[in-house]
Amino acid sequence: MECSLIQKDVLKEPSSSSHLGVRKIVTSKEVAKISGFSQATVSRAFLKDSSIKKETKEKIQKIAKEIGYTPNAIAKILSTNRSGIVAIIISQLDNGFYSFLIKEFSKGLQKMGYQLLVFFEDNNMSDIFKDISRYKVDACIITSSNVYDKFDTDIPIVLFNRINSYNVVNSVESGNYKGGVLIA
Repeated sequence: MECSLIQKDVLKEPSSSSHLGVRKIVTSKEVAKISGFSQATVSRAFLKDSSIKKETKEKIQKIAKEIGYTPNAIAKILSTNRSGIVAIIISQLDNGFYSFLIKEFSKGLQKMGYQLLVFFEDNNMSDIFKDISRYKVDACIITSSNVYDKFDTDIPIVLFNRINSYNVVNSVESGNYKGGVLIA
């Protein structure tokens, strides 16, 4: 039985019309061609600290906006070998502290140009690290209480509110005992 609402040829090749949400993807090559600048200059126009003239940057960004171009994050990852993603391993969200923590980490990282990718700990950290490494994250924050003492990964790790007895990774912890003494 065929669905009469969708034409078969609509799904074959993306077109510039946005019929059913399918649209042609505008590339930096097209922006370069229209603007008269090189593709490298177009790419630099979308970097925060680029070495191009302000007028050039504004012209390129105006043209890009007019034709619907947005930089492709995946292409940037492939060309820079940096994902802009920080993983966080967390064991629970039912504790309001951890929900708040994810929100604050996400806001802070976004201000620095990073995105947060959340992984839930299921007592098998080696499987989690295999999954994390598939995303080529730039760093990992671990809040889980099930922390090993040795990490078999080249991903930079920070333990949050946890201590590593071998001091092989950085950690950020609060002085809960001292805080309790000060309050008492």
